[in-house]
Amino acid sequence: MIYELRIYRFHRNQKKKFIAGFKRAKRFMKKYGVQFVAAWERLDREDEFIWIRSFPSLKARERATRDFYGSPEWLKIVHLLRPTIRRREVRIMKSLHLSGIGAVHKNYGITSPPLTSNVAPVTYETSSPDRNTTTLATSAGSAKRPRGIRNS
Repeated sequence: MIYELRIYRFHRNQKKKFIAGFKRAKRFMKKYGVQFVAAWERLDREDEFIWIRSFPSLKARERATRDFYGSPEWLKIVHLLRPTIRRREVRIMKSLHLSGIGAVHKNYGITSPPLTSNVAPVTYETSSPDRNTTTLATSAGSAKRPRGIRNS
């Protein structure tokens, strides 16, 4: 799973206008393969908006962003959103086994949808009495694996 962390800083008094347009854009993201994960505001910065979106792979991200940004829905509102943004940071990330998100599910057959709320699943790891297997459990389920095998 590929995640995109996006941090926007706005021109003075433009955040409210952006969020209204963002709500419109959010309605059609999934249609084009863009999975909205979550959004936040910073407590110490009025002018900042942080959000995460996800994609199954880099290739899927490339296709989804091309389709989304070329869509008739986006082209109707882009002129309202982009001028509100003073600075934009985008970081493309993949999940590590430490997070309990994405990679754990893929590598050990634990099925769950991508993270879709502000609450991350909890991950526990326990060894069997004979120490030959480890059970990996999350809020999504559990799976056993031979001891000593790690995510890459």
